[in-house]
Amino acid sequence: MLTDDVPISVGQKVNVTIRGEKFNLQIQGWKLKQYLILEAPQVNGEPYRVIPQTGIIVSFVREGDYIEFKSSVIVIYPNVVFLMVIEFPKNVDIHKLRKFNRFKTNFKFSYILETPQGNMEDYGNIRDISSTGALISHGKQLAKLKKINLQATLIDGSIENLECQVHNMRYNSKSPNEPYVTGVKFLDISDANREVIQQFIESRVGERRNRKR
Repeated sequence: MLTDDVPISVGQKVNVTIRGEKFNLQIQGWKLKQYLILEAPQVNGEPYRVIPQTGIIVSFVREGDYIEFKSSVIVIYPNVVFLMVIEFPKNVDIHKLRKFNRFKTNFKFSYILETPQGNMEDYGNIRDISSTGALISHGKQLAKLKKINLQATLIDGSIENLECQVHNMRYNSKSPNEPYVTGVKFLDISDANREVIQQFIESRVGERRNRKR
């Protein structure tokens, strides 16, 4: 961890917004109170053109906090390893997240349920999601405490084979195609799935805060 005010570490992924474009970049190092070093942004394998003094916004979620700060580019090193050096933040905005903060969504998903008769597959929509679970609507009934493997594509990536456990259910007669509304808890979350979910939550937290300003 860097400092109490800027809780970052080498190798950590952060979201960086440059001229409205969003990139997920890795922190490579820093010199305290002077600069931070990030991997440089790329588009389709080519360096993204950024000139010195370009303003950027860096944001990430860490240990229940949404952290955001503004900075500007000092220099880009477009060599074998593309690096971007930015000014060390002078002010950091930290917003405490609720542990189970949920965010409304409308993403398609599929799941597989293993049964003695074979695998059952179904489709539906993710209605909301948090770091620990989701609310889904679908066409086939599930039993409480059953485990399913969920696949879905969010904004910044795909969730693959995420093991979930059914915790609560209700029937919505007004939705004949997806009448079952089910709350599921995430169980074994892989690092890749955790990163996709975290990036989605970070983007939604940023949108909420921008609307309040």
